[in-house]
Amino acid sequence: MTDEMKLTHTIALLGGDLRQLAAADALRAAGYRVTLSGFDAEAGTENLPLAEALAEAEVLLLPLPTIRHDRINLPFSDERLTVSALLTWLTANRPPHLTQVFGGVIPAALTEGLRALGLRVTDLCAEERFNLLNAVPTAEGALAEAMRHLDITLYGAEAAVLGFGRIGKVLCRSLHALGAKVTAVARQERDRTEAELCGYRALSYREVPAAASRLDVIFNTVPSPVLTEPILSQLPKKCIVIDLASFPYGVDADAALRHGVCVIHALSLPGKVAPITAGRIVARCVCEKLKEAEE
Repeated sequence: MTDEMKLTHTIALLGGDLRQLAAADALRAAGYRVTLSGFDAEAGTENLPLAEALAEAEVLLLPLPTIRHDRINLPFSDERLTVSALLTWLTANRPPHLTQVFGGVIPAALTEGLRALGLRVTDLCAEERFNLLNAVPTAEGALAEAMRHLDITLYGAEAAVLGFGRIGKVLCRSLHALGAKVTAVARQERDRTEAELCGYRALSYREVPAAASRLDVIFNTVPSPVLTEPILSQLPKKCIVIDLASFPYGVDADAALRHGVCVIHALSLPGKVAPITAGRIVARCVCEKLKEAEE
């Protein structure tokens, strides 16, 4: 793909948070023409009505996450755009050059509707490379949340990380580097063995209740109810829980309330704590996918 070819491509960005604006800058730096819609409340942006933004676009980049409160995620706009309204508009006004749509956590109904229009749909949040790159700003944001709410340092703190996947591994490594006493909790014996080889204490979920009374902070990365009453009932009052998992989250909310456990739901951290880095990650993955499609 030559630079001349690249410059003919137009990417339209519809809404999203500050990482979308950073992605727009990075995409322009990569040689793409970028148009913006859904940023009418953000001063300094060249915001266009959706029809104008998509007029010459070959690619549509939806927000990450695509949906917020049952509508398209448009935090910098007063518009309340539903999935059905967007699909209806695209069906009636499909831009002639549009072939591909990117986004994050795209709902099934929207994905199906876009594909029915003949568009290729890529959910970045389902891409391994994207998730690996995002693990770092997510972990750093989680550490920032812990530092904000704890009345002790992470150095010397008893910290448990539930889940030893992409984010869990980065969190354990970062906590260990800061001098925390790290416990990795995982279902698979293989993951627990890997955690031990990295120098962490490793537990299965059934072993957590017996160890819960010494914990100062818990980071959950598992999107299923793993922090249940047997664990929550044993936590000291000072312990905080930082839940990084998406819906249905990882904490039994009723049990946490009964036992007075402080639970912090820390979602979409990359866009909140490091929007420029997160936006560059978005742009990088979009560019790579577009290049793959043209080779």
